[in-house]
Amino acid sequence: MICKICDVEVKNNQHLSKHLTKHKISILEYFITYEYFKIPKCEFCNKDAKLMKGIIFRKTCGGKECKKLIKENKTLSDDIKLKISLSMKKSHKDGKHSGWSFINKDINKRSYPEKWFVKNVLDKYNLYSKFTIKEKFSFHKYFLDFAFLEIKLDVEIDGQQHFRSIKSIEHDKERDKFLLKNGWKVCRIAWLELKNNPNDIINNFLNWINKDYNYRKYDIDEILNLLKSKIPVYGNIEKYNKARKNISYLRNKPIIEMIEYSDIDFSKFGWVKKISELTGIKSQRVNKWMIKNMNNFYDKKCFKKRPHSLIG
Repeated sequence: MICKICDVEVKNNQHLSKHLTKHKISILEYFITYEYFKIPKCEFCNKDAKLMKGIIFRKTCGGKECKKLIKENKTLSDDIKLKISLSMKKSHKDGKHSGWSFINKDINKRSYPEKWFVKNVLDKYNLYSKFTIKEKFSFHKYFLDFAFLEIKLDVEIDGQQHFRSIKSIEHDKERDKFLLKNGWKVCRIAWLELKNNPNDIINNFLNWINKDYNYRKYDIDEILNLLKSKIPVYGNIEKYNKARKNISYLRNKPIIEMIEYSDIDFSKFGWVKKISELTGIKSQRVNKWMIKNMNNFYDKKCFKKRPHSLIG
């Protein structure tokens, strides 16, 4: 690289920048004057981009609105996304990252079983006045459903998702082992046993917290037997969802065939009432049922008073 002011040879831009101090000119001024360099424009407002160093510029002018826009439009490559994902998984596994707190700590996102437990156990038996109970309490890499802080007790109200896959079951075992090792008591109550036998389960729980027990876990086989649909344990969530769709289809197949072979004119107003009379499905639910179970048929053949997207 040759300096066009004095014809001195320099190795790179860094050396050129040092050399240009003799000429009392910055490297940017040099490039504009002697290399016909043009300052890049902001991607959003077309003003001059903000200088970082040397002749390297940012993508925006540095204004608040433009910086906000570049954040909103920023996309990450698949490689970077994968690295971030692996890094977060490792942090979570090592106990350095507890998960998405804005989801786990929001008590407004309580499941129905958790709401039922609060109303019919914690409130009804005045447990909030006896213990300091924190919901979605963060401990290392886990969030505890209901943490009784004085006695270091974690009460977990488990919905069906906790025993529908081998992975879920193993995760719960690992989680309980970790908490017990760190001085916590763990009491797991399955929603199905609570739903089917509330009085006995509640009384057992109230007695349990006053005794010197460390661990309470429901019997998986017993819980599965309580399921009306007799859903077996699946290897992962994908297999579970696929099986559930298949079960739903088989259950609704007679109704689907009844509708398909009926003489109802679906192109005219009034078909919803006729479907309701034919199948016994409430007329208010017919549209939702059709969208869920016969989506293609519904989109192509059924008369609609309002757009598909507004139905719900």
